Amino acid sequence: AFYLPRPSTHKHTHCPLFFLPIYFTFLTNSSFSFFFPTLFHQHFKARPLPLAEPLIPKPSERPLTEPQPFHLRSEQLAKEAERKFREQAEAELRRDLENFSNFKARDVPLSHRSPYSAKKSTKPLTEIADFDLNSSGRAEKRKTFDSFVKEKETAAEEQKRLQEMEKEKEEQAEIKRLRRSMNFKATPITEGKPIEVQKSNRPLTVASSPKLRTSRRSAIRNLV
Repeated sequence: AFYLPRPSTHKHTHCPLFFLPIYFTFLTNSSFSFFFPTLFHQHFKARPLPLAEPLIPKPSERPLTEPQPFHLRSEQLAKEAERKFREQAEAELRRDLENFSNFKARDVPLSHRSPYSAKKSTKPLTEIADFDLNSSGRAEKRKTFDSFVKEKETAAEEQKRLQEMEKEKEEQAEIKRLRRSMNFKATPITEGKPIEVQKSNRPLTVASSPKLRTSRRSAIRNLV
C-alpha cells in the first residue's frame, strides 16, 4: 500500500485536482521508482516463511578428535644435551677422584754440582751520607714565598692607609674652605653724591570723620 504525502499547510502549495491522475500514474508505474525511491520504500514488510518441517541437523558420522601429546624436536635436543653434560661431569669427577687417590711424589733430580754455600762479599761497606729531601726544599721555597706575600700585603695596607689619610686631609681642607665661603660679609657702600632732603610742596592732608554704620545700627536698635 502507498500513501500520499501530507499536503503542506501553506496556501500556495496545494496540488490542483487535474494533477491527481498523473500522480497516480507515476505511483502505479514501477519504472518511475528509480526517480522517486522514497515513495516506494517507506514501509518495509518482511516475507512470511514457507510452511515446512523444522530443520534438524543430522549427527556427524566422523569420530571425535582425540588429543595426542606433542613430540617437539627441541625437547629431544634438550634431553640429549643434558645427558651429555651429565656424562661429562661424571667422567671429570671420576678422573679427579682417581688422581687424588693415586698420589705419587716426584723423585729428586740427581745433580753433580756441590751443595750451595754462601761466599763472602768483596764489596766495600756502604758509607752513610747526608741526604736532601725534596720536602725540605719545598718548605724553604714556601717560607720565602710566604714572606714575600706578607711584605706585599703590608706594603699594600700601608699604601691604603696613606691614601685614606691624604683623602681625609683633603676633606678637612674642603670643609674649611666651604666654611670660609659661608661667612657673611657686608658689601661696602660706594661713595657718591650726598643725598639732599628737600621740603615737599604738597599740602597737608585734612582729616575727616569716617562715615561708619554704627550710628545707624544704634538708631535701629533703639527703635526696636
